[in-house]
Amino acid sequence: MKKKCINCGKIFYKKPSDSKRYWLKKKYCCIKCSGTLFNKTGRNDICAVCGNKLWIIPYKDKCSKTGKHFCSRECANKLVGKLKTGYHHTEETKQKIREARAKQIISKESYIKRGKKFSGKNHWNWKGGISNNPEVTYGNDWHSIRIKIYKRDNYICQKCGIKCSGKMGKNLIQCHHKQPWREGKNNNMKNLITLCLSCHIKEDFRYDRKIRDIKKSGGY
Repeated sequence: MKKKCINCGKIFYKKPSDSKRYWLKKKYCCIKCSGTLFNKTGRNDICAVCGNKLWIIPYKDKCSKTGKHFCSRECANKLVGKLKTGYHHTEETKQKIREARAKQIISKESYIKRGKKFSGKNHWNWKGGISNNPEVTYGNDWHSIRIKIYKRDNYICQKCGIKCSGKMGKNLIQCHHKQPWREGKNNNMKNLITLCLSCHIKEDFRYDRKIRDIKKSGGY
């Protein structure tokens, strides 16, 4: 099956991928002839310098400052001139900018006063002085307490029985409060056990799920 292109008059044949409906509507041999290379709508034009055929897209037609169109940057340079990129201030303008910036310099005293307005309790993210440092959160002697727990349990996880280490990963050694610290703040030896990182995460997840269930049932 063959047809003749409406635009260039070239004969073209049906492709195996073309459906019957598409073949009946097909009138052009290629995308360039149909004018749908970039957009379905547009118009044909000629380069103002060399005379090559162009397909002008509507938004480019509106944005043209000269009202003329070119096939390449080289043709545009011949008629319009080289494209200027960026903007360069004169020396007088630069000096004015320097003087304006010099007036805006903040003194150390005003900078300190401004910093105090947004520091500590005045900061929007203030949480009552709670620190992420374990030594501050669990007490000053927390480091020595957890080492005693590790030695007592022989550096073995009390849930899965794996040998723990100080390196990153699932086997990372952790000290766990049976009764959570947030409830009783109890660092007693009976309340502490050795866990690996994986088991510690699971235990914390079980506790959080338990609290959620109690809240749903109307407790607390």
